[in-house]
Amino acid sequence: MALYKLRQRIHEELEYTKNLGWTRANGTIPPGQKDQFDQAVRELRRLMAQLSALNVAWPNLLRWYFKWLFGWFGCQPLDLDKAVKSLTGLSNELADPALHTKFIDQIEIALSLPRSYSAELLKDLQSLKNRRTGDKPSQHPLRVKGGPISASI
Repeated sequence: MALYKLRQRIHEELEYTKNLGWTRANGTIPPGQKDQFDQAVRELRRLMAQLSALNVAWPNLLRWYFKWLFGWFGCQPLDLDKAVKSLTGLSNELADPALHTKFIDQIEIALSLPRSYSAELLKDLQSLKNRRTGDKPSQHPLRVKGGPISASI
């Protein structure tokens, strides 16, 4: 029962957090919203700590049941480890729009919450981030088929 109450609080905080629109295109927080931002980061970290404590306190068999066996009965599996890691990432990268949407999506998947973002939107956000940073996946040396690009002298 504690898990479902915590899922509800996490879902509520995700809805609040993603609709504030704190960040500008460059990832900075507009003046006057620093207190709200800091409060949201604290609340996300508090929820992460509570979920982590619940995960650690559960017997291994119960964690296994919710992660694997739960899905066999037609319910969505719950991955508390992934949710804890993603909540940590979200609280650390809340000012970056591309990263916080990715972390919100991972949390929603891990806790079987309704998905906020479609796969196409997430792909578009990643493409936008790549254009801003100048990272072109087809030209990135680690992503080129056949290995890194070598310059001839």
